[in-house]
Amino acid sequence: MLRESKDDKVKEANVDVRTGRKWVAKSAVEDAESLLRHRDIVGVVTSGRLGFGNIHQPLWQSADTRHTRELVQQEVRRGKEDLQEKKKAVSTKQWKVSKSVLNLVVYAKKQNDADSALRSLEESLIDDYKEKVIDDPVIKDLSKDQEAKIMKLEETCEVEIDINKRIGLIKVRGLIENLSEAMDEVHKILRDIERQKQKQQHAKLVKDMVQWYFISVEDTGQKLEEYPPEVNLLLEQALKNNEPQAFFLDNSGNKYIVDFTNYEEYLEDDPSDTVAVLRKSKMTGSGFDMPSNWAAMDQNENIKIVTLQPADKEYQDVVKDFQTNMAGNYNSIVKLLLCQG
Repeated sequence: MLRESKDDKVKEANVDVRTGRKWVAKSAVEDAESLLRHRDIVGVVTSGRLGFGNIHQPLWQSADTRHTRELVQQEVRRGKEDLQEKKKAVSTKQWKVSKSVLNLVVYAKKQNDADSALRSLEESLIDDYKEKVIDDPVIKDLSKDQEAKIMKLEETCEVEIDINKRIGLIKVRGLIENLSEAMDEVHKILRDIERQKQKQQHAKLVKDMVQWYFISVEDTGQKLEEYPPEVNLLLEQALKNNEPQAFFLDNSGNKYIVDFTNYEEYLEDDPSDTVAVLRKSKMTGSGFDMPSNWAAMDQNENIKIVTLQPADKEYQDVVKDFQTNMAGNYNSIVKLLLCQG
């Protein structure tokens, strides 16, 4: 460095070192010296559990000319390398945000003070970081799309999620404020799956007792075509509720209307193109409605024990009545079981 020359004229020459447009030597040296002076003020710090005496740091103010120049060169080089690493991280096409990471450096005069601060921080994090477990047989039947929807909550709710379909278990870990939101979302997804499964079970029961058909006209004559189980259930429920008509959508999103007055089906966009519909009862004198709050049951199940979730309305109603009648006479509610049969 010319300004460190012993010759006063050389030192005061104020030579301008020409560099590239994106890097200025003078600014880089000034920044490096500023960081070195700040490091002298702060002193040697501890990193993690590394004790004092393990880190050796030469002082900028007490270094001779040669060591001063080396320290500045090292700091400039380190700053340039850090900048290149940052640019590389930003320009990489395949990067993605995963878990948030926070690096902390504890400054203290004594090692004991630093250790105490770290312990307090760890205890605080332990108190705020919890794990919740969801044990539900519905988890075993998760599709890939449903599983992906749950795992998406890791990003939106900032939590960690482990799914074990084999044993029907989901573990959710994170900060308490994030954990509560994530658990609510997971329960909503599982309840939607349960309702869909229940609807499919209900549709199968209805199909065993009643079948709706539409009559297609072909070259060989008329032919009875069965409605799918879900549409069959929809039509039967609408008729039972004395509704004048029902509608459903096909796979292409076209809306079809079924008129119960004339027993005709037609496309909403073309009411003139109609086909006749027909209802056939397979049984008489038998009901098929299952309670709306029941979980789906397999054909070979006579009794099913279902664990109610805190988000379920039935769970909330039972807890409310229990707390009203047993106020002060119980410690806690572990879980509620519903016996179906």
